[in-house]
Amino acid sequence: MSGSRYKLLWSGTSRFGDHIEVVEKGAVVQLRVNEVWQGEWNRRSPLLLPTPYMQQMLLALCYARALRRFLVIGLGTGCLPKALRAILPRSRVDVVEIDSVIVEVAKRFFGVVPDDGSDRRRPGLYVHVGDGVEYVRQTEETYDAIFVDAFSGSELPEAFRSRRTVYHLRKRLAPGGVLAFNLSRLDAFAIGDVVAHISALVAPPAAFDPKNDERHDDLNLVLIAPTPHSSRRMRQRRLFLESHKTRLGMDIGQLLRNELHPSALRHITETFVTHFLV
Repeated sequence: MSGSRYKLLWSGTSRFGDHIEVVEKGAVVQLRVNEVWQGEWNRRSPLLLPTPYMQQMLLALCYARALRRFLVIGLGTGCLPKALRAILPRSRVDVVEIDSVIVEVAKRFFGVVPDDGSDRRRPGLYVHVGDGVEYVRQTEETYDAIFVDAFSGSELPEAFRSRRTVYHLRKRLAPGGVLAFNLSRLDAFAIGDVVAHISALVAPPAAFDPKNDERHDDLNLVLIAPTPHSSRRMRQRRLFLESHKTRLGMDIGQLLRNELHPSALRHITETFVTHFLV
């Protein structure tokens, strides 16, 4: 285990053969997959969003018409769905996670407590074990915001880059709904594909650079695409998020300033191609 300052709490193997470790240092519990940091939870500040990209994704709430139903694809340590449920206690949050081992780890070590019951009208946090792509193809539910955070290692799985998947994500958005997508700036092909499909099927997305610090240097890029029916209640929603900024660890003003000009998004792709493919 890397990092001798951390105490190993658990180790095991995912259903896909990845090595998983749960380690702790003081009040902080970390999830590592194949020795790569995947997330953490601070038991003293249980709603704190530990990475800038998670905070950036939550900015999607500023664009949604309603704040009642949410879909999160990819569980990890569960920080994002827990934050949604805490600040919007009347909401329903569905989470789809492909790896049952990650689900059990999240429940045992990261404070994820799913609700029980099959009544789709009830608020709560509901975790579904399965493929996120298949879920959006098969479900009839619609959501006010969909958050896609479905990395496999450092890359977005191929299925999430397809036009067909973005089409089904669009179908699952309620009127005025918003799609938020976490991408890696090192995966220029995925950026190009996803931006093109979202622009054609949902709306031209706003791109945000979370400005990760040295500790979180995974170079995320967050896309937020409101549907054409979205009502931009930006000021009201900004005040709402600011009322929770201490609990969540968010600087709303900075998150809004992180929006990239479209030319900067093109530059990210062009720079990757120039340096790595030529």
